[in-house]
Amino acid sequence: MEDVLVSLVDRLTHRSWKKADDSTPISLAAAFKIPAFMTQKYRGMTLLHLASSLGYTKLVCSLLHWSARENPVLTLQTEIDALAQDHEGFTPLMRSCLYGKRETALFLYRWNPTVIKVRNYDGESCLDLAAPHEALFAELESLEKERAKRLAAAESSKDRAKKDQFVKPNSRAIR
Repeated sequence: MEDVLVSLVDRLTHRSWKKADDSTPISLAAAFKIPAFMTQKYRGMTLLHLASSLGYTKLVCSLLHWSARENPVLTLQTEIDALAQDHEGFTPLMRSCLYGKRETALFLYRWNPTVIKVRNYDGESCLDLAAPHEALFAELESLEKERAKRLAAAESSKDRAKKDQFVKPNSRAIR
C-alpha cells in the first residue's frame, strides 16, 4: 500500500497546481473532485500524522520533499507540516514514537530535530512516548545528546569570536 501512495505522490509532484489562468492555486479537493465530507480531518491529524503513525517512511519522505519544493498549495503545506499538532497535541514524530515506528521516527527527527522538544497536551515529549520502545528511545536520546553538544560547541565558538572581535585596545599601544 505504501508504494502505491508514494507513486501517487510522485505523480502529484509533477502536476500544475494553479488554475488555467495561472493566477490562483487550486485545492486538492477541487483537483480530484473529492466530496467535502472526505476532506475532514480525523482527530486533527494531517497526512503526515497518518503516514507517521503507520510507519510509512517512504511516504513521509516523499511528502516532506514535495512540501520542501516551491508549492503554492496552502492545503498541502498544512497537511505536510512536521511541527503540526493534532487534537491531542501530538506531532507526526510523536505519533511514530508512540507506535514504535523506528525508521519513520528517526527520519522525522533528522528532518527537523527541534520537534523533539515539543510536548503534547498531556505534557509528554517524543522521548516519553518512545520510552516503551527501548531501541528507538536509546537512538533518539543519543542523537539528541549529540545535537546538544554540537549546539553548545557552536555557541561557545560564537561567544569566543565575539569576545575576540571587541577586545579593549591597549592604551599604551595607541600612543
